[in-house]
Amino acid sequence: PKFYFFDTGVLNVASGAFNEMQTQDWNGILFENFIFNELQSYIHYTQKRGQLYYWSTPGQSEVDFIWVSAEGKIVAVEAKVSAKFKSEFTKGIRSFSEEKKVDKKIIVYNGTSEMKTDEIKAFPVMIFLKLLWSGKIL
Repeated sequence: PKFYFFDTGVLNVASGAFNEMQTQDWNGILFENFIFNELQSYIHYTQKRGQLYYWSTPGQSEVDFIWVSAEGKIVAVEAKVSAKFKSEFTKGIRSFSEEKKVDKKIIVYNGTSEMKTDEIKAFPVMIFLKLLWSGKIL
């Protein structure tokens, strides 16, 4: 299980980020929390049914968000704060896809270009948000 704060500002305060230096991966934690809040808000406000999950294996593969719709469709979303797409970003989604049939496989990152590798699509965060809120992701 993973815990997400309802607001990244609250997360910063709770962690003491305003008073002391955070670890190098802190921006990634904030970015992932932000994407969680956007997904959760979209599901709530559009009254989409389904559930968000986190998936990981003992072998260090993980997918940040697995949305399972009420109809059984599965969307895997991996959030990466990096401005440059890297092929290793696909590792977790590929691993999860070996176990489950995944309808959409998405990486959200801070870059500027849409990418596609096999059936995994990578979107810059602003494009992802536009697609999400226009109903094209979930």
